[in-house]
Amino acid sequence: MDKIFVLSNKESLKEFQKNPRRYINEARQPCKLFLYGPRVSGIEQLAKDLAKKYNATVRRKNKN
Repeated sequence: MDKIFVLSNKESLKEFQKNPRRYINEARQPCKLFLYGPRVSGIEQLAKDLAKKYNATVRRKNKN
């Protein structure tokens, strides 16, 4: 399975364990992921690799 599930509480985890199809078959909302690190840490490459794997878009916030 190529999916990551993040559940908000223990009750949601229990429900997921009982019936994961309910979560898998629902229409998915866009996922937002925030990556943070020093310039030379490879964060930008990691973002590009994740976007490529999951057919996503990378948005970079410019520093002021």
